[in-house]
Amino acid sequence: MKKGTLIFLCALLFILAAGAGAAWLYFSPAGSLNPHGPDAAVQAYVDGMDLSQWREAFCRLCRPEVTKFENAEEIAGLLFDQAAAETGAAFRRDPEASSRGEPAYIFSINGYDLFTAPAVLTEGGWEVGELAVPESLLVPEGRTVTITVPENAAVTVNGVPLGTEDIRQDNVPYEDLTVLESRFDPVPHRVEYALDGIFGNVQVDVSRDGGAVLLYADGTDWSYTVPDAGAYSFRVMAPAGAIVTVCGAQLGPEEALEGSYAPEYLVDVPADAQLPDYTVYQAQGLYSQPEISARMADGTALAASQAQDGTLLFSAPGSEDLALEHSERVESFLTDLCEYSAGHLSRGYPQQYAVPDSALYQYIRNASSSLYWMVGVNLTFQEVSSSDYVSLGDGSFLCRGHVECTTETRYQTKELDLDYQMLWVYQSGQWLIADLAFL
Repeated sequence: MKKGTLIFLCALLFILAAGAGAAWLYFSPAGSLNPHGPDAAVQAYVDGMDLSQWREAFCRLCRPEVTKFENAEEIAGLLFDQAAAETGAAFRRDPEASSRGEPAYIFSINGYDLFTAPAVLTEGGWEVGELAVPESLLVPEGRTVTITVPENAAVTVNGVPLGTEDIRQDNVPYEDLTVLESRFDPVPHRVEYALDGIFGNVQVDVSRDGGAVLLYADGTDWSYTVPDAGAYSFRVMAPAGAIVTVCGAQLGPEEALEGSYAPEYLVDVPADAQLPDYTVYQAQGLYSQPEISARMADGTALAASQAQDGTLLFSAPGSEDLALEHSERVESFLTDLCEYSAGHLSRGYPQQYAVPDSALYQYIRNASSSLYWMVGVNLTFQEVSSSDYVSLGDGSFLCRGHVECTTETRYQTKELDLDYQMLWVYQSGQWLIADLAFL
């Protein structure tokens, strides 16, 4: 065979093979040149979908793993909205999932791969098979939300109450808690909740007796405190050596003011009186309402009263020996004073108990001229007593008097509850009252 003929036959064979290949690519259902092939079917499918249809499909197919505080469908919608924009969907072949007879595709919106689906050859031609969502989207990357609240606060997140299982720390101290308050029982503190795997926005609600104040919230961390944070204080005066406790914590030298003190008496105490020593304690910036008690070293509980400046005064325990010795005379004076004040001048003569020429003596004597006009007053005693006897040294003591009585006239009836502070001195062989003040 001639060389030219051989070359012609080879060229003809090549042309026939190329034509056959092109024909197969064009006429074969899977051929890339087929205008009705899988790519064209997928393109037609994409052209027929709008953004709302893609969203509906995504929310139907995507059921991400979420916490009890969130809804899977809502999170799926949020995932889609964050990824999608008002742009058309794009697609490309998935080489890993495609087979010779069944190509697979990846669908993306705004550059995010949101769906996969195969192209299926049917009697009517190519169609897009069932859409699926990539597994990576079924477990969205969440965040940890922390909520720190005062103790005894109830917290809900998206309407779901938090429980003990959600607590990360149950004793978070306040940053500015004083050293004293750190010894209280219980110590004021906050509770920190931590919620893992939160994807969307959350609504935090906190309720507490007394209220709670939001310090800050940034969508991931919430911090609350009490409305009266650091607003409490106290000032206490108690006998030297007394044991004073505040909310279970015993006060010590670090809370005491330097020096010794004495209560402010309403009566004129003699300059040479031997007053008992008192200690003053004070603190401020507390989160807890102070609950204060005091007792002597032997266990004797001390009663408290409020001074005009707000100081809580625990008085030294009264002397039982002084009370036994003087209570009868002191209470007789109180009875005579009340009778005298009711206009019963013939039955009450308190002037005889007073130090001559003292201010109290003059007061009682000068009152008689006006008391003559008080007539028809009936006086009934319910109680006349004395207490809190405190020695001021040889020749003087302080005590407290209490009278409960009823006065009745033609026009009115009054119930009286009277308290007095009294200074008694020993003079001219007898005990006389030198000064008196109404409490």
